[in-house]
Amino acid sequence: MLYGATVGLGAALAPGPINLEIVRRAITRGPRYGFAFGMGAVTADLTYLTLAALGAAAVIMTLPVWGKVLLSFVGTALLLFIGVRVLRLRPQDVSLGSANGEETLAPAGIGPRPSLLRSYLLGLALTLSSPTTFLYWLGISVFAAQHFAGSSSLALPLTLGVGGACTLWVTTVVLLAGRFHRRISPGTVLVVERVIGVALICFACLSALNGLRMLMGGAIGGP
Repeated sequence: MLYGATVGLGAALAPGPINLEIVRRAITRGPRYGFAFGMGAVTADLTYLTLAALGAAAVIMTLPVWGKVLLSFVGTALLLFIGVRVLRLRPQDVSLGSANGEETLAPAGIGPRPSLLRSYLLGLALTLSSPTTFLYWLGISVFAAQHFAGSSSLALPLTLGVGGACTLWVTTVVLLAGRFHRRISPGTVLVVERVIGVALICFACLSALNGLRMLMGGAIGGP
């Protein structure tokens, strides 16, 4: 379990689009939205880890190149969707002091303020669509199996350790970022949105390049 907590925290601390989106949602929409998105990502991590620890490593390893490429392009599309949607925000799309104390951010033509479930599902889908995610957790699972040989219940403590560490990280990030939620002006909200939106589009381009490298027979490597 301690090993799981260590590698879980290491994975959570890695800079990338997931952490950026958790921060963005916590600051601009409220802590609940950042937490929902982050827990979707944690669920994806635990799904891959559990499958690998339970012996699905052979199945994951035999995923054809086109499957890895498809996952990479799905992740690209999701990142582009978020980034472009954020860049479409206009000043009139931001209103402070709604009935529940949270901001309402909805670009024209997109629809109402997204639900917590939608934030959770987006975090889940974005993390599941990363080939480097399942390769990372596969490596962690194999390492654990080699160094904790003889354990008849490796999957449960490993998963609990990773889940606890990742949840703690998401909670910490959300609480820190959420402190700014009701203290910033609509103009500052737009600046935060657009800066992170551009960063997410850059991550999308890197994901697309990664998919192209795999398609051309290159080694798998994530941003």
